[in-house]
Amino acid sequence: MSLLEQLKDPGRLLPGFLAACVIAIVASFIGHLLPVVGAPIIAIVLGILLRGVLRNPVRTQPGVSFTAKRVLQFAIILLGANLNLDVVWKTGSQSFWVMIGSLAVALTGGTLIGKMFHLPRNIIRLITVGTSICGASAISAIAPIVAAEEGEIAYAISTIFLFNVVAVFLFPLIGHMFHFSSMKFGMWAGTAINDTSSVVAAGYSFSHAAGQYATVVKLTRSLAIIPVSLWFAFMTAKQTQNQHILETAATVEHSEAGPEHALVDDMPRRKTRIQFPMFILGFVAMAALDTFGLFGHTVATNISLLGEFFVSVALAAIGLNTNLRSLMKTGHRPLLMGLSTWALVAVSSLILQAITQ
Repeated sequence: MSLLEQLKDPGRLLPGFLAACVIAIVASFIGHLLPVVGAPIIAIVLGILLRGVLRNPVRTQPGVSFTAKRVLQFAIILLGANLNLDVVWKTGSQSFWVMIGSLAVALTGGTLIGKMFHLPRNIIRLITVGTSICGASAISAIAPIVAAEEGEIAYAISTIFLFNVVAVFLFPLIGHMFHFSSMKFGMWAGTAINDTSSVVAAGYSFSHAAGQYATVVKLTRSLAIIPVSLWFAFMTAKQTQNQHILETAATVEHSEAGPEHALVDDMPRRKTRIQFPMFILGFVAMAALDTFGLFGHTVATNISLLGEFFVSVALAAIGLNTNLRSLMKTGHRPLLMGLSTWALVAVSSLILQAITQ
């Protein structure tokens, strides 16, 4: 159903949207008290717990589904308002090879590790992208592209969150133990910790300079959402085409004429169509507007904060759509995959720094 069709009956969407907003407000308050955890994680946990109480929330379902997808895309667009491309360019030129290298290692290594643990395709994709780029935001960006289910999104975000919390405490200890400079630690934290709040917490706990540099590196790294999202859009289109070919071949094989009369040339052909993630284009547009100074610092910050709030709203909706029992059936293998991928990124970031700088 298109966005315009969904908006024709706003009263049907309102109960679920308001429920997610209330959860997000509560999560924001708790997140202010527990900044290491952050409001988005709290929102999805509260949503899952509330879903367990509501059992079958029929009245809120349409609004919850709308919020989990459409509001999430809107939130991603707003987050671009506080991303100045000039700053990104300067920082990127200093840390380009470290970021590109650690990203390639994470995407390749995470995929191989996930396959080794025989995990579902979307779980592998979500955890890998979340670890590679920027945690919940990256997971939220590609989830609608690969048609991930709410349970898969919730499990991936929970897995990423666990290692973010560990990193906040572990990274500064390692940094001081090996006498890292502020710039080296900032680069490490910005490329190896995925969630922004955790990057900020780890960076500033090491030093003020490390915190500033880590934050800019992290924001620069988040731009990888764009090419990665486009890649998944292309791959999803190819998989859809291949599935259609297989289904057509199976139909011809079981037809009355028999396989010996089936002509490959008679099979319907479809061109690969990439469903372009338009919200990514909006994200870039907002970043460009900020770069040209059309917002101003205060407005850009407020828009970005609003985007962060709507991320919490959307994740609350995802939690409300998540069946906890189904989630628990996934077991411990995604956690092992998340741990292995996270460790791979942390080590590769340090190695790449040693090689390139």
